[in-house]
Amino acid sequence: MMLSHWLYGRRLPNAGHMNDIFLTAEQIKAEKQKAHYADILWRHYYDNQAIDPFILRSAAERLMVSKGLPSRLLGLLSWLFEEFRPQAYEFVELPLSALCQNRLGWLYESASLKAGFEPHPFKQIQPLHEIGQNDVSNVLEKFLSRQQTSLGKRWHLYDFPLTELKEQLSWRRSKPRNIRESLIF
Repeated sequence: MMLSHWLYGRRLPNAGHMNDIFLTAEQIKAEKQKAHYADILWRHYYDNQAIDPFILRSAAERLMVSKGLPSRLLGLLSWLFEEFRPQAYEFVELPLSALCQNRLGWLYESASLKAGFEPHPFKQIQPLHEIGQNDVSNVLEKFLSRQQTSLGKRWHLYDFPLTELKEQLSWRRSKPRNIRESLIF
């Protein structure tokens, strides 16, 4: 009914509704771009190329807006953040979404970096990785809470330990090239 009022000009959406519309549109766009950004990151990893920290941070922002990420991609992101150390956020640079901020904060801390901001509290803990549906059933919630690390609890996210994934990534890759030789623009 509310949409009908908006479409026919009887009412205008308030700021909260406009923010929700914006965040939903950003999430839809991020879902469509997820495979593209993942491909870029994996290509740099397998080609043993350095990646500019600013570009890495921008790609992580786009990926963290999506509904969730596969565990290997989360491990790769954390590993890349450890390797190329993007700068922490300034307050004015923060994304609008509190969920995206928490995901980015988790990513920075998973790479032993400072995020530059504190977690936003949520009434319900949000999943970080792809689980296929938005609603978390009681059984799935119990499973996710058993996997959750102290870092996930701090950022109000269901996560899992990345240590083993990141060790596998380090083992497969030789020493990265000089960053000046292989920067992408």
